[in-house]
Amino acid sequence: YQRRVRGFGVFLMSGMAKLVTWLLLIEGAMAIGFASKCWRANRQCAIAPPHHGTPDCEVHWFEQRLDHFNFGVNRSFQQRYFVYNKYWKKGNPIFFYCGNEASVELYVNATGLMWESAEKFGAMLVFAEHRYYGETLPFGQGSFSPSNLSWLTMEQALADYAHLLHSLKQTVWASPCLLYTSPSPRDS
Repeated sequence: YQRRVRGFGVFLMSGMAKLVTWLLLIEGAMAIGFASKCWRANRQCAIAPPHHGTPDCEVHWFEQRLDHFNFGVNRSFQQRYFVYNKYWKKGNPIFFYCGNEASVELYVNATGLMWESAEKFGAMLVFAEHRYYGETLPFGQGSFSPSNLSWLTMEQALADYAHLLHSLKQTVWASPCLLYTSPSPRDS
């Protein structure tokens, strides 16, 4: 009985591995800008043009507090973010991407849902980079020394996004917001 159960589990895992592999291939194709439509009766594929990306965005820098929870630490750093506002009108939503553990450029170029929805909703797109990733390095090249890593926490990163978004809404864009992100490797 145990062997059959184990064997069934192995069968499920191999089936699951095939499904995951297939999904990764599809996701990879989408990430590089191909939206293949091969489900036609004649099996002819039509490749849709890729969506917008970093060349279409404005790059901005925002001064962030190094430590949002200890006001005795009076240091700051520059956080990079990208903005695309071709479709946006005042009062329309802001789609705000909370960057995760990589350069935000990867997500600007591969987050199709935000790009696909922006025109329909007249939304502005904002892609914020996670601290310690890409070009958002609080201590420059010394950011990864052990003594400087204590500020690399989820709480600090979330506070970065909240502070940036609050500032943007206060200064220019008093609009409703919808937050986007993707799972980090630890969550998968």
